[in-house]
Amino acid sequence: TGPAASRRHWAWLESMLHKISNSVSPKLVMVVGHRPVFTAAQRGRTPAEERVADRLHTLFSQYSVDVYINGHDHAMYHITKDGTNYFGNGVGGFDLHRVDENALWPPERGQQLHWASSRHGFATHEVSSAGMRIRLNQMLD
Repeated sequence: TGPAASRRHWAWLESMLHKISNSVSPKLVMVVGHRPVFTAAQRGRTPAEERVADRLHTLFSQYSVDVYINGHDHAMYHITKDGTNYFGNGVGGFDLHRVDENALWPPERGQQLHWASSRHGFATHEVSSAGMRIRLNQMLD
């Protein structure tokens, strides 16, 4: 834990992305993490979360990451920016966060919201040589 562990983790992530970017034409570059880079969920944020989000997005843009999947926020959404698809899926159980399609976080970064929901649900992921299909499934009332 602490700053030394954080530095090791950042170095590891960047080295893996660098290695993948130098490989023979990867068809799909996907990163999975806990916290969102972008979100439509309305909840409190810290300055540290914003710094981490900015740093992750910079790495994802630099290394052409196709997909980032996260949980944490109790909402479901699909956001894109600079060629990366951001999928949030944290609607499996607990109380849900309100979604505001006009108040994306972090604000004013040029990200585009494609879909958002604050209903309980789940996601399915299908990966094949042809690509990846993500289905965001929400429960009916």
